[in-house]
Amino acid sequence: MSLALGPIVDYLVTQAKAAVANMTVNGDPVLVSDGPYDSRADGMFVIGLAEPEEGAVTRPTVVNRQALTLGLPMNLSEAADIPCFIDVRIAGTQKQARDQAEAIFNAFNNVLLADPSAGGLISGGMALTTAAECSPSRVGSAAETGRRYFISFTVLCTDVTT
Repeated sequence: MSLALGPIVDYLVTQAKAAVANMTVNGDPVLVSDGPYDSRADGMFVIGLAEPEEGAVTRPTVVNRQALTLGLPMNLSEAADIPCFIDVRIAGTQKQARDQAEAIFNAFNNVLLADPSAGGLISGGMALTTAAECSPSRVGSAAETGRRYFISFTVLCTDVTT
């Protein structure tokens, strides 16, 4: 059986929603999106994209496969890198934006660590957050008040099948 990308992404979206169920940014719930989104929120968690700006160059989801044995039975190692991001924009300080973004990231990371098999979708491997890049900035132009904290990361899903 091969790594099933669709069910894994569905699992990640479900886990992201569970992780942020009680979290708010500026009083509104954190918006979790599976890929491109129709509306923007001050707190966003997006699975399947690495960059929120329209038209920006983004990292695709990449699946790599490698045969571990020659002949039969064939053992196959698979790895999927699924890009994600968390984007928090608040009227407060940079520390407040960073703390909220990191709380969202850590809640999701803890959910993944609690079940490395991704609900049984992965055998002989795990789903793990990797390659996080964190970017603090102002919200909009320098004349606008508020801060933004952006975390772009990858969920690496590895699987070994026979």
